Amino acid sequence: MASTTTKKSKSIVKTTTNENETMNDTFAILDDDNDALEYSTDILNQYFQSGHLNDYDNYDEVIINEQSLNDYLNMNDITTTQVDEVVLSQTFHNSLTTTDDHEQVQTSVLSDQPQQASSESCTNINTKKRKTTDDDDTDNTNTNLMFETWSIPSNLLITNKLFIQMANNVMELNKSLTMNDIHDITMLIYKNNALQIDRDITKAYFHAVQGTLREPELELNPVQRSVCPRQVQSFMLAKSKTTTSTTSFDVNDEQQRFSCSELLLERLQEMKEQMGIYEEQLDDKKQSLVDFTTQMNDIISSYIQQYCIIPLEMKRKLKMALLYYDFDTEILKRQYLQEKPNDYQLKIAQALYDTKRELEKSKRQLLELKEQVFYNKTLLLFNDSYEKLIQQKKLDLMIIKITEAEAKFYQNQQVFNNHMSTMWRNHRHLVRNQGMTTTLTNIIDKTLNKITDQWRGIYNYRIDYYLRNSYDTTHEKHIQKFAFSSFVIMDKNYKFTDKQIQLLNRGPTYVPPFQLSISTTIKTLNDKIKKEYEPLKQQLNNLFSNYSINKLIAMQINTKMFNEFKEMFSITIPMIYQERAIYERNLVQSIRSSLNKNHLILRRTADNTNTFYIGNRIDFELKANDYLLHSDAIEYITDTESNPQWRNEFQEMVNSMNKLLDQLKQNKSIDYDIYNRLVIDINKVQLASLYFLPDISKENEISLVPYIVKQQNPTTQIGLFLQQILRSVVDKILQSTTFRDDIDFIQKLNGYIKKQYRLPTKTIFCTIEITNFSTLDNHMNMIDIVGSFLHDHMGKNKLKLNIMTIKNLLYIYLNNNNFLYKNTIYKMKKGSPTTMLLSETLSNIYIFKWQNLIFDHLRKYNEFYGRHKNQIFFTWTDRTESELSDFLQIIKEKQSNVHFRKLIGFNVVFLNTFIENQQGLLYSRIAHHPTLPQFTLPYLDGHSKLGHSDWLRWALIRTVCCCSLIEDFRRERIYLELSYLTNGYSLLFVENHVQNFFEYFHTPHLRYLNNQIQYNEFRLKWLDYIGMQYELTDQLQQFDNQGRLIHLHYLYEWGPRCKFNNKFHQLWSEYFHHHPLLSKEKLKILLTTKHEYSLNTLLGGLN
Repeated sequence: MASTTTKKSKSIVKTTTNENETMNDTFAILDDDNDALEYSTDILNQYFQSGHLNDYDNYDEVIINEQSLNDYLNMNDITTTQVDEVVLSQTFHNSLTTTDDHEQVQTSVLSDQPQQASSESCTNINTKKRKTTDDDDTDNTNTNLMFETWSIPSNLLITNKLFIQMANNVMELNKSLTMNDIHDITMLIYKNNALQIDRDITKAYFHAVQGTLREPELELNPVQRSVCPRQVQSFMLAKSKTTTSTTSFDVNDEQQRFSCSELLLERLQEMKEQMGIYEEQLDDKKQSLVDFTTQMNDIISSYIQQYCIIPLEMKRKLKMALLYYDFDTEILKRQYLQEKPNDYQLKIAQALYDTKRELEKSKRQLLELKEQVFYNKTLLLFNDSYEKLIQQKKLDLMIIKITEAEAKFYQNQQVFNNHMSTMWRNHRHLVRNQGMTTTLTNIIDKTLNKITDQWRGIYNYRIDYYLRNSYDTTHEKHIQKFAFSSFVIMDKNYKFTDKQIQLLNRGPTYVPPFQLSISTTIKTLNDKIKKEYEPLKQQLNNLFSNYSINKLIAMQINTKMFNEFKEMFSITIPMIYQERAIYERNLVQSIRSSLNKNHLILRRTADNTNTFYIGNRIDFELKANDYLLHSDAIEYITDTESNPQWRNEFQEMVNSMNKLLDQLKQNKSIDYDIYNRLVIDINKVQLASLYFLPDISKENEISLVPYIVKQQNPTTQIGLFLQQILRSVVDKILQSTTFRDDIDFIQKLNGYIKKQYRLPTKTIFCTIEITNFSTLDNHMNMIDIVGSFLHDHMGKNKLKLNIMTIKNLLYIYLNNNNFLYKNTIYKMKKGSPTTMLLSETLSNIYIFKWQNLIFDHLRKYNEFYGRHKNQIFFTWTDRTESELSDFLQIIKEKQSNVHFRKLIGFNVVFLNTFIENQQGLLYSRIAHHPTLPQFTLPYLDGHSKLGHSDWLRWALIRTVCCCSLIEDFRRERIYLELSYLTNGYSLLFVENHVQNFFEYFHTPHLRYLNNQIQYNEFRLKWLDYIGMQYELTDQLQQFDNQGRLIHLHYLYEWGPRCKFNNKFHQLWSEYFHHHPLLSKEKLKILLTTKHEYSLNTLLGGLN
């Protein structure tokens, strides 16, 4: 039993960051542009077309190699720096998430619309000038507001903290300068640069009026190309109020065009003169100061550029883009009218433009909502009725908003598709006066493309301006920081900086990037390539040696593999990513220092989610000692400090194990090959280490869960060997009453109901959780029960070894699981390390006889029954809950060693699935633990992005199989999307995976369709599919049991991973296509990638 203590306060720590920093995406999971195949359909579909062994449980902690860790942390060179003082270059800030990423998202998803006349899709540009959004409207009535507003940016106020910091840096170089001097220079530089931006826009307006904004295409019948932008029209109309009664602008009126051009030229000249005045004033100011240097000027200019000019440039870029879109659209409108379209042709074009505009607008709004979660901000404005909900359930509210946005997008998509279909249907059926010429359809097609371009530009601007950079203090109230992030659980509010918390919120799975690239031992790119390839080289050499491959051939294969590897991965890491890597390394070092300085302990949580726990080290160790003192499964052996002979005793233990193995060999119970596999090299093993993970599943309570590190443990090889022998046999015997996972549970429960033709309305459900599953009994009883199980269920020649030999090996294994914790050696009296899969197999055998007491009784009444590890589910029909409780009490009394707790009712939660008997109808949905952090991902090691990629597909399959109603499926699907976004995965990553899931059965429309009948059909396809994947998994497991599944890996940071993996398998096939043992029919190779160290290892790992 785990010892528990009441927490003083379990707090969910959230982060807020300085409004002027652009670091919200600093710790985003990178999408590698060099890995072009990563999101291809073939690569994504590989998951659905292959089996998968369970890699989400039984994680063993990585033991840190101190030298390797120091190489990464650069311990000799790093000086402890306050994280708030670490400043990244603006290039780094602006490159973390590029506009190209946004464009990839927009072109890769939400694109299941029918083709237009000859192109894909677009947005809306009505021939009328319409207001896009509050932020994008450039139609102003005041003549002065046609250009950039001249209010002073907040970052240039003399009271602004950042400005003061910059000014102090300048004044340190020249003590004679005052704050007002620097402010005067700053304002003059800013005004001059801002006016230059306004002048560029004004020039573009002038060219639009002149008709020279773009070079005309070759046209048989040219149209008038002079276009007066709506901003210029407002400017003209405001001016005309003082001189004339003209109230409109006619592009065909040469006099008006001339007047407009003259007015713009006049304005351009005024700007030029004003800029000259600013330059003179700036020169005079500089000359009046003593020793004002270029360095000082550069510091001021750099500050202005970063905090003031860049946002103006972004606005200028948007205005210019919208001007070009409006100009092109107006020309297309004139070309369309020049073809003299009839009334129908005018109306269908207008309908397409209007609906396309709404479609693209709703599409961008949907994507923007998701980007807000990724960037940890919201642009939504909520009324007071939402205030409490916002504080309590931020992401839940986003699910509601995204659900509404998806419905709106789908509705607009259907309306647009209907208009498009109507146009082509009338054209094909030769409906009178409703045909379309090629010229007209081409113009419509171009206009629709311009609509798409316009909304793409607006979307990219809003993402970059408001979310990634948080610019524009005039809209600051719209930018609410919502702390959309994973959680760090603390027993008290310990002091960490915002950036430290932000990094910790990425969770234990997060891998700081490019660890090898900045390691002190990596001097050249070639050194890095060799380091990355080295694990694969060693694994191949061992494999070739084991299979007696000719040394020359083996060398030739390895050389070819390495040359391919070197050619593909010889990629220089961009400087911006090197800066990021160094920044994160320093941040990791600062967190380590804070933990040590404040006597804190950091551990991942025991629920195997991507969550950190931080607590007082002394309190944590007191809980651990209390657990060891009161546990009935652990026995104290000795203290290493008071017993100097403990190393000799450990060696004697290993020698005794080898002696027993030698006796088994001498008795011919095991052959020479098995003996060599199991015999222990004293120089390669060490006493296992014990560590604890915090269990946070109970409200206001922390308990500790023990884990034993299996690496270099003397019993590990024997345990692996026994697992290989026993697993397939045990799994086969228990198969009929075992659930693989919650998908298998729902599939079998639905099958049972279908077979019975109904679910009786009085049927109640019962779940049982075995609480001592891994420590059921002492070792001798466990060995006897395993022997009895094998004797009862195995005939001759079914196992590699006889039953007595298996019992002897079990004796060696179970009785030598000693471990070290804080200079004290302990021994397991019950069970074995849960990090070993054999522990679960032994518990399954032990439970078999006990569970049959329940199963045999239920079978008489044709009830449904099954078990997954320590959890049991069964139905109870036409009998009372009281009768069920009495029955379970009898079971408890018959075999008191099995401790369990039960839950009975018409609705229960089993394997994270909520099920309910609703008057004879089975209702099911995904259930989330009420006290654990929400929107987290599983803890994974190795290559976390690759693992989370697979887990997302599995989670989507689980969702559709376990959710009986489409509303629950949609909510859970959005929940998964937001979980990935809030954990730092890009929208590109999420959208590609989700879209691929729907497209696998060619049903992309079901992502947004709210149709229960079609959803039921979709769900049945996945329930049928999962049976096929289970078969593939069983085949893979059989290969593993027979020692014919080979795991290979190489270190990975950056580069064409998918391309190299394909090349590896191609080369392997070329060499071993006809090999009797190494062909793909005889051997399965799983080639994967690993990173150096995760955040869990760097901060909470074991030395």
